[in-house]
Amino acid sequence: MDLVSPSSTAFTLATKVFPPSVPPPLIENVIIKGGHQGLDGFAWKRVTFIGTRISYLGSPVTLQDVRFVNCTFDLPRTQKGAKLAQYVALSLPKLEIGPEAS
Repeated sequence: MDLVSPSSTAFTLATKVFPPSVPPPLIENVIIKGGHQGLDGFAWKRVTFIGTRISYLGSPVTLQDVRFVNCTFDLPRTQKGAKLAQYVALSLPKLEIGPEAS
């Protein structure tokens, strides 16, 4: 895994929601240490966040084998936010949140 700076432009908060026919950008096999990272709009695979402030606004996201070590979270108080919190707390293998779930 590569260690990536959270200030990298490849890891900015996704504000654009891609149409269903376009797969979200895939970020895989990296370790992100420190900083602030938004999860929305990306597919994350085999990524480890260490001491990172994690934001999730409720947009589509896929997490597969993603680990969070000593991270803090800003999540919406919605079903989508609860699903993400459950994924993190239970170290589940995969989570997919699409645009249709509330």
